[in-house]
Amino acid sequence: MERLMYRIVFVPIISSISYEILKFSDRHRDSKIIKVLLTPGLRLQNLTTKEPDDDMIEVAVQSVEEVYKLREKSSSDS
Repeated sequence: MERLMYRIVFVPIISSISYEILKFSDRHRDSKIIKVLLTPGLRLQNLTTKEPDDDMIEVAVQSVEEVYKLREKSSSDS
């Protein structure tokens, strides 16, 4: 129970700090220090993700088109 309470308390704090670090690194992305700090994470991301194949892209495009159709329909109904 105590562990759960720690998580409830600290998750919002840690996520807020992480968000601010991401914003800071985006604003200072040309800095050599930031590049050095971000490089290991970006390299790891390249190892753990792969480019989508054509079927995945097709599904994504169809999904976005459906969302646009639904938005159009809902705005015309209003």
